[in-house]
Amino acid sequence: PSLARGIFLFLFAGTGAFLLAAEWFSPVQPVRKRLGAADALLIGLAQALAVAPAVSRSGMTIGAGLLCGLDRTLVFRFSFLLAIPANIGGALFILMREEATGPRERIPVLGVAVAMATALVCGCVAVRILARALAGRSLHRFGVYLLLLAAAGAILL
Repeated sequence: PSLARGIFLFLFAGTGAFLLAAEWFSPVQPVRKRLGAADALLIGLAQALAVAPAVSRSGMTIGAGLLCGLDRTLVFRFSFLLAIPANIGGALFILMREEATGPRERIPVLGVAVAMATALVCGCVAVRILARALAGRSLHRFGVYLLLLAAAGAILL
């Protein structure tokens, strides 16, 4: 368990460091306003790193896009478009796993509906906050937050 916690904290810190690097080393003015195949490949590879726990999928894809010199609005939109197949794939994986393990309890439909509505509202708020942070070149705040969180976790655990 302590090794797993250490890895988790290391990945939090790595995500924070990556966000700081993306903000510091990306051009102030975007180099390009169009996404090329090489950019899409690099951003997709960054997204693949987010299969690890404590690694932000959107943080990795947005950071990679910024480091490619792409326009912030373009990077933001592309990052969230990339979330669609990832989320559908994750949902299908869970459904297939549940199907393979056999029937369990009945699913409380009202509870699932409330959870989905809550997730929708929280997701919309989070997307607005991230869009403002990205437009204001303040991703470093998220990076510092993750580094502080990792440090606090290391001290407390």
